[in-house]
Amino acid sequence: MSARERRVEALVDFLGELLGGGATTRRGALKLLVEVYARHCLEPLVGVSTRGAFERELALAHAL
Repeated sequence: MSARERRVEALVDFLGELLGGGATTRRGALKLLVEVYARHCLEPLVGVSTRGAFERELALAHAL
């Protein structure tokens, strides 16, 4: 796992713990991370909603 992947995993774990822990909360944390990144990082750059595209990329990265 690359350093970047470890940082994303650590962030998801941290958000999951803030939300209460557990597998369901981990999914919620991942969804929250996707929403925040898409809305506040990508949308200002491209001018359109990118949430769905980022979710697909993140799912693919986790599958690999």
